[in-house]
Amino acid sequence: MSSIADKKRKENIAEYIIHIYESEELIRTFECDLQQIDEYVLSHLPVEKEERALIKEWYGELMQEMQAEEVVKEGHTQRVQKEVEALTALHHTLLEKEDDYKKLYEEVKPSIDKNMALAEGVITNEIQICLNGVYGFKLLRMRNKKVDPELMKQVDHFGALLSYLAFRFREASK
Repeated sequence: MSSIADKKRKENIAEYIIHIYESEELIRTFECDLQQIDEYVLSHLPVEKEERALIKEWYGELMQEMQAEEVVKEGHTQRVQKEVEALTALHHTLLEKEDDYKKLYEEVKPSIDKNMALAEGVITNEIQICLNGVYGFKLLRMRNKKVDPELMKQVDHFGALLSYLAFRFREASK
């Protein structure tokens, strides 16, 4: 695993998941050509040669995973989906046991419900909706697209919920 991904996994599971989504999309953008990823992306990273080689190896492993799991065109690897499932399980546990989390969830729920309706049954996992919302926002920002205030409010809600979950996930992993 790249040191970037490994560090994100330890520090913030939600950021790790989104990092994997970004990495999968990068692999798709370069049509599974590791040499192009190295030339046009990795060569510009401010890291030592050894670190760059490790990152390239990590991308190669992720690419092989995507090919083996047939998610080269769309979807996510089982590796990242397991993390989403773990975060979702924590979400359900906290909803049952923690009043502060329930309160935060109730604030975010209207945004979740709105996006669940837009997904028309394709996505039924509330945490996946939050992750997709934050990831989608990052894509819009990368493409210099304007983000309307309503969408920004939803992303803020999703981010707050994911941050809380990531914090609790890290605590539980110690």
